[in-house]
Amino acid sequence: MKKLLLLSVIFSIFFSCTSRNKMIQNKNTSLMENVGTNYENAIIIEEKTETSGVRAEYDWLIKNYPGYTNLRQFLNVDKNKYYDIISIRTAGGQEKDIYFDISNFYGKF
Repeated sequence: MKKLLLLSVIFSIFFSCTSRNKMIQNKNTSLMENVGTNYENAIIIEEKTETSGVRAEYDWLIKNYPGYTNLRQFLNVDKNKYYDIISIRTAGGQEKDIYFDISNFYGKF
């Protein structure tokens, strides 16, 4: 009887951890869908020069939207921070604006 109870406790712990991990994965997935969609959740580029900063933007796009097409790009300022807003068409045909905070490297060659 003790073995059965112990086994039951072990299975309960295992399955509760498994479902918790699924909830965390789902939460992270939905968070990723909102990354870079506006000024408040812009992707912060940590590079210190324009050359490496621009490269980091496009590396991020390639990693997160493989097969995307660049439609247009423009610079904007919001609350004393500089942003590149890159409009893309995803491989699935959806148009999106991706916001990058480029304050760390803007104007630094």
